[in-house]
Amino acid sequence: MKPLADLLNGRLPLARALWRWALLYGTLINLAGLLAALAAVAAGAPAPLALALFLLPLAYVAVAVVGVWRSAGQDGVPAREASGARVTVLLWAVAMLVV
Repeated sequence: MKPLADLLNGRLPLARALWRWALLYGTLINLAGLLAALAAVAAGAPAPLALALFLLPLAYVAVAVVGVWRSAGQDGVPAREASGARVTVLLWAVAMLVV
């Protein structure tokens, strides 16, 4: 759990926080939630359960957004790179609400 705590507290390098922890792992987690929700619907599970499975990854999305935001604020990160990462992670989070 230490890497996740490092992400949340902004102690990871910005590139790793953005590309690996947010965009890669976050997208995979979100797709797993989507597939679980679709499987629940296909199996005839109650709609609230399917909705919960679909929304469950949003907790990770929130952690990833906060972590990237904090990593972008580290000393030595160029302002342009920090701004680009923040915009990217916010756009990604919005996309994860839909997928």
